[in-house]
Amino acid sequence: MATPLPSRMNGAHASEDAIAVVDRKNQPSADTKTDANIVAIPTLDNVERAITPTSGVATPGFDPATALLYPTVSPDHTPPKSQSAIVLMLNFLLNVTFFIIVPTSAGYANDLGASTWFSGLTVGISVVVSGLLLVPFSTRYNRVYRFPILFGAVCIMLGEVVYALAGVADTAWLMFLGRIIIGAGFVSWRYVKSYFTDAAVVGTSKRTMMAACLVTTQLGGMAVGPWIGGILSKNVRPMTDEHRLWNGYTASGWVMVGVFAVFFAAVWFVFRDPVQEATPIELAALSGSRPGSKEAAEASQEPTLRSMFRELNATQKFSVLTMCWFSMVNFLVLGAWEVNIPVFGHLRFGWSEYNAGNVIALGGLATMPILFALVFAAKYLQDRLILAAGTLFGLLGLSLHMGALESPAKSAVSRLATLESVNFGSFFTSWFLIALGYNMLTTITLSLLSKQLPAKYNGLTSTIIQLSNNVGRISGALWGATIYQVGQFSIVSLELAVTLIGTCLIGLLWRKMDVGSG
Repeated sequence: MATPLPSRMNGAHASEDAIAVVDRKNQPSADTKTDANIVAIPTLDNVERAITPTSGVATPGFDPATALLYPTVSPDHTPPKSQSAIVLMLNFLLNVTFFIIVPTSAGYANDLGASTWFSGLTVGISVVVSGLLLVPFSTRYNRVYRFPILFGAVCIMLGEVVYALAGVADTAWLMFLGRIIIGAGFVSWRYVKSYFTDAAVVGTSKRTMMAACLVTTQLGGMAVGPWIGGILSKNVRPMTDEHRLWNGYTASGWVMVGVFAVFFAAVWFVFRDPVQEATPIELAALSGSRPGSKEAAEASQEPTLRSMFRELNATQKFSVLTMCWFSMVNFLVLGAWEVNIPVFGHLRFGWSEYNAGNVIALGGLATMPILFALVFAAKYLQDRLILAAGTLFGLLGLSLHMGALESPAKSAVSRLATLESVNFGSFFTSWFLIALGYNMLTTITLSLLSKQLPAKYNGLTSTIIQLSNNVGRISGALWGATIYQVGQFSIVSLELAVTLIGTCLIGLLWRKMDVGSG
């Protein structure tokens, strides 16, 4: 029997027996696919260590140095509750930060002399900046979590201050600059996702459950953010020449500064990185070479996108592309609806910012019991079933709204107020189904990949998925605000088209997404 390899875990937050030792006698599971037409899906433990399932003998593909660099916890392991709470709270606050200005951004921009379209750009620019910083930041801080979280909190606090000062300066460009700075803080979104799919943090049978927890906090942030923004716009005095610093438009910025100050203190005193990286000496000992040698350097080198796609098989590559597509589509549709609801609601129903914020929040909150139940049901459901259900709900919601619009002519801005087929009941039902479906889809994009790819690619796939999310967020924020340019029917048509493309991808990949539940 091979001697178990050591793994370096932070003693304060993970016991030694939580680490799954590398055993050369890993046997393939009974349900491993052997159909000649389907690429065999290895057992999850073997996938984690990049070992091909064999009849008890480690294959040449097994790399001891990789096992040391990427330690793997047992399948049912979860991180300490204090650490999980920090990451889940961060996910909640990031979504609150992104969406809290949705009900008021158009009015804020208009009062500062900018257009409604500019307000959509202001909402979405933060994820553009996040995407530009994500690759260099992820390269520097791949399996480190504490510093990126603290860095993100500081950037968001600074950006919120600048956003709030736009009223004093009387220029919409300052609110735009504030969101750019906030975007630098959004790089921490990548670490939220990678934390719960890190093989050294969460076991394979718990990842979909933890992803469902993430989606629940994500939906909570998407609902609470617009609701708070609407509440503040109604109950805080309007922006006038005498009240440029504290008013219904700027109050959200000042509130989030205080919230992130408290969060920063909690992270500073409570959160610790779960994994310490292996040293060159340890790598050299495993590879039988001298410290600093070429072999040790190669062993410690982080994987790249080129090396990943060179090593993955066709099924794994197609799965990565499919999950990236859905990551983009999910946030394109959700972001477009969140930005569109205040504008469409005002044109069709005469809603104020407060009304629009309440509708956005109510749709999100109505889906929370179902998504919270998914946390407990995840161990019984395969990821592909959640993927199919989410797609079905999303398509149903979009189709219902498109049917109510009846035709491109009747979705024209000038005729929305008289479009009786779009009543509150049909509109809210569409929003409920869309919020439910596309949030369900976000549950499994990274979770499924973490079960199909070796653990060493978790950081890289987290970065790719987050970039796809960013593309969807900026596209959705801009597209949802184009109602005056293209009309409501065209907005929904694009959302439906990109979802149907994703549905076709699911059909092609369905039999090859047969991975374990949990």
